[in-house]
Amino acid sequence: MIMDAPDTLQDAGLQSRRPVTVTAAVVLLCATQAVGVVRAVVFPNAGDEGDIVAFKFGVLAVTAGVALLLAYKIFTGRNWARLTFAVIFLLGLVSVALLTGPSQQFGPVFFLQAALQSAAFVLLFLKPSVAWFRAVKSLRRPGGQWPPGPPL
Repeated sequence: MIMDAPDTLQDAGLQSRRPVTVTAAVVLLCATQAVGVVRAVVFPNAGDEGDIVAFKFGVLAVTAGVALLLAYKIFTGRNWARLTFAVIFLLGLVSVALLTGPSQQFGPVFFLQAALQSAAFVLLFLKPSVAWFRAVKSLRRPGGQWPPGPPL
């Protein structure tokens, strides 16, 4: 039986059926940002001038804000946010691979953040996550059917 699409995700029951993989990925993404902010506050670069410090904290605030917005949008089922995170994550992997050399030093905080982001990336592309994003997308599509039909 095909019904009209519900007005909200909550009406459709999708909020309660959000897979734990998506919720866990969002928690990991938020934890990554928290680690970055704590690191910047606790371990500022010694010798930086006042303007440099202000600029770094400004960049940190904007970066953390964008990352948290993406995490929120992923939590609400926006596939574009999941794909945007994936592109940024993969570009980051490539840049780290290209920049890694004898002079490049990465501390334990870098590896912690990399592990959290890698786990989030994997979780967002597991089968339950992909199916949920597909269902949410079909619900938002004009004239969408609920329950969603099989993928085309």
